[in-house]
Amino acid sequence: MTQPRKADEVALYSRLRALTRGEPFKGIGATAMIALWREIGIADNRAEYLLQKWTNKRWWDYGTWAKGGWFTPEAPQELSQ
Repeated sequence: MTQPRKADEVALYSRLRALTRGEPFKGIGATAMIALWREIGIADNRAEYLLQKWTNKRWWDYGTWAKGGWFTPEAPQELSQ
């Protein structure tokens, strides 16, 4: 059973999926990531929490900084509320 997700998490996930065209290992840079979550209206701490949450679920991976990363093959194509 999955937990309900907040609208901001669903919005960030779907926008990132659209930018990466759903392809695993197609990354997004930190500058673009920060601009994206600010455009959506997500606070920095909340966005960083979501990226860490996805990392813990093995949906998101990164080199040295979670703000610039990519989806893994295990990541679902979409999230729902």
